[in-house]
Amino acid sequence: MTIFQGSQGSISIFYPNDPNRIVASAALTKKRPYTKLIAEANELVEDAVRSRGLSLKKISEMMLRAILYQKGYNKRFISEEDQFLTVISMIALVRLKVFEEEDVILVMCRKKARKVL
Repeated sequence: MTIFQGSQGSISIFYPNDPNRIVASAALTKKRPYTKLIAEANELVEDAVRSRGLSLKKISEMMLRAILYQKGYNKRFISEEDQFLTVISMIALVRLKVFEEEDVILVMCRKKARKVL
């Protein structure tokens, strides 16, 4: 599993039944901080409810299926875009109160390099 790291750090997603295994990772940058990811997850849920008329339960099931698919193919390289969509889906599930944030999301800031004199 590749952990993508941006200028502001990274976000890693764990599957709740297997907290030692990273399902997906996304880079956090100045243009895409954690708060923007939360806004995109909210927008995803709102769009699904408004345009498709899906219930929150159906949305949760679809997102869980996508995350389980990602977990099953975790042994080979998965594109950064697919991992980003998985991160957004898990944030949406946290916002829908399917999972607790502390159990599935880890936000890591970027380690600052020490100056060597």
